[in-house]
Amino acid sequence: MPIHRMLPCLLFVLFLVGCATTPRHKVHYRLLNDQPSRLTAGTAILLPLKIKVKEMTASGITEVVPAWTETGINNFHASLQRNEQKLFGNLTLVELPELTPEESALLDQHLALNETVVGTAIATTSPSSGNAWLHKSRHFDYSIGPGLSLLADKTGADKAIMVIGEDVRSSSGRKAAFIVLAAFGVGIPLGNAVTIASIIDLRTGDILWVDRHISIGKLGYLDAEHTDQIALELFKEYPGIESYRQWLLVKK
Repeated sequence: MPIHRMLPCLLFVLFLVGCATTPRHKVHYRLLNDQPSRLTAGTAILLPLKIKVKEMTASGITEVVPAWTETGINNFHASLQRNEQKLFGNLTLVELPELTPEESALLDQHLALNETVVGTAIATTSPSSGNAWLHKSRHFDYSIGPGLSLLADKTGADKAIMVIGEDVRSSSGRKAAFIVLAAFGVGIPLGNAVTIASIIDLRTGDILWVDRHISIGKLGYLDAEHTDQIALELFKEYPGIESYRQWLLVKK
């Protein structure tokens, strides 16, 4: 489920979060049992950010703006590096090593796979999914498979951090339409930023931890201070193992 398709679901989750009891972040069930240190120790590769910045026209059509997207990627990457200790504590970040064309293609495939799997995981474990899918939160076992173990072989890292994001910004025409329609009591959305982070085990592909951040019409990727704030809020619950374990005890 690509991020542009999961956006309506995530926005709905945001409205429910005030009354929801399910933790926003998710933790792989193995970490809750006997391997909690796997999440907070060791080395993680920061994989290429899957971030897009789009412009929304007056009619509501969105289109990727390459220059904005480049700025957004650079800002968010810098925010992760600048705030590394605050975000990840003892987890050490390393850059992606040089890859062959075949390895790069494999990485691209797994980045796309991660987007689909994480999108599905968030959708099925959200409060809006009800009790039918509650077992997936209790036994969070999503994985993208061991295909990226080559990165562990190349670097010695045991984990990878993946960030997916979409920032939709209103055009001047959209903003003008908002003002005109507001005079008649009609509201239209002016944009939003949805950011999802996941930490995976490079050997198994298990999604060890995932969380998301949603901002409606406020924070965006084109401002470095904004990406600092988004990154800090996105990883605020990391590692969150104990709080997730306590939630599970309450739900039993």
